[in-house]
Amino acid sequence: MEKEYKGKNVENAINKGLKDLDIRKEEASIKVLEEGKAGLFGLMGSVPARVKIKIKGHKQGIKWEKAVNKARDLTLLLAKEIDEKVKVKSRKSGNVIQVSLESANQALLIGRKGGNLKAVNYLVNLMMKKDPDSRIDVYIDIADYRKRKKNSAREKLKEAVSKVKKKGKPVELDPMDREERKAVHRQANQIEGVNTESKGRGDERRVVVKKK
Repeated sequence: MEKEYKGKNVENAINKGLKDLDIRKEEASIKVLEEGKAGLFGLMGSVPARVKIKIKGHKQGIKWEKAVNKARDLTLLLAKEIDEKVKVKSRKSGNVIQVSLESANQALLIGRKGGNLKAVNYLVNLMMKKDPDSRIDVYIDIADYRKRKKNSAREKLKEAVSKVKKKGKPVELDPMDREERKAVHRQANQIEGVNTESKGRGDERRVVVKKK
């Protein structure tokens, strides 16, 4: 997956892309398309910088039918260790594979703080990336649990923004997975007066809200 970003200069364009993809610079493959230039008095005739960014390891030539079926089979294999009666459906959605779980025992599959669901998702992605034909991100959910988590993350952002604007001090949100962090960054881009960045590694990676 390769996306284009624009900014007032190359550094600004790159930072926008890294924030949107929620990755560090060393995890990105960056191609500068346009250096950009300031116009007269910084206004007239200005040209934005343009860059293309993709996450290292993402390759072209994915065999989608094979990948979608593999994601389903791997998820079923792992999820059955938690709930033998679980049902699994998978489909291509943009540049990712969406996998849906169906079960009468949703709480067990989700686990404490989503731990079981995250563990299954992590292992499936790990195994998918061993095969060049299926090296694509897999997103696993059950009963819109992760969708609700994203909405909750956006609500926490609103609370943090209020505190930042009132006190002027940075506010750290609780650790979130990549999809939740991306949702927060995108929401923050629409709010004036604040900026966000991710910090930490692994399960401790979180969003920090700062005053511009």
